Amino acid sequence: MNHSLGIRRDRRNQKRERLYKVIVEAAQGLYKSGPPVSREEYDARERHPESVGALNPELVRHLEPMTKSTGAGITLLQVHFGHDHWLLDKYVETCTTCYAAEEKWNKHLLSPEDDERIARIPEIMEALRGAQIARERWMQEARDEVERI
Repeated sequence: MNHSLGIRRDRRNQKRERLYKVIVEAAQGLYKSGPPVSREEYDARERHPESVGALNPELVRHLEPMTKSTGAGITLLQVHFGHDHWLLDKYVETCTTCYAAEEKWNKHLLSPEDDERIARIPEIMEALRGAQIARERWMQEARDEVERI
């Protein structure tokens, strides 16, 4: 009897360890940004004239590294937790918060007016802090979910 309980406990611990790794990898996608796609590469792509990429190319070009990494995170979560798990919905909400902060940061960097850039710093810092809080909250909820297993 004790032997079978030990085996079950070992399997549960192995599953937890695997899911912790998945959560860390998905969370890293929330932090990954990177240099924007080059204008030449971006302009060479074909896209529908009414797509977001055609209507707002600078924003999409700057957000693309983060959308790729979070897309990989979404796939990982779907594979390991299932397509309808609440943790996936929370991850997408967190992605949205991070995208908004990244968008504000990129607009700040592209702003031609120094006075406008300086005036927007508190707003940008608030958005970046909000993204950090959202990431931390998601990580804690994900850890708690794995602990319940």
